[in-house]
Amino acid sequence: MSTRPPYNSAEDALPVAPVIEPGHTYSSVTTKLAPSFLHGPPRSEWVAGFAISFTMVMVLTISLAG
Repeated sequence: MSTRPPYNSAEDALPVAPVIEPGHTYSSVTTKLAPSFLHGPPRSEWVAGFAISFTMVMVLTISLAG
């Protein structure tokens, strides 16, 4: 039996794909994406979708509790 824990060192770990493309930072991505959903009131489609999803979650909760 091995005394060494699995994936304890960098050479044992799987390679990690980059999260963002080269040339971008987390700040630049946030600056580009934030205005699309942080400004202005929510659209009616979003509110309707949220209401439907919330209703479905409540039905699931009630059915599991009962």
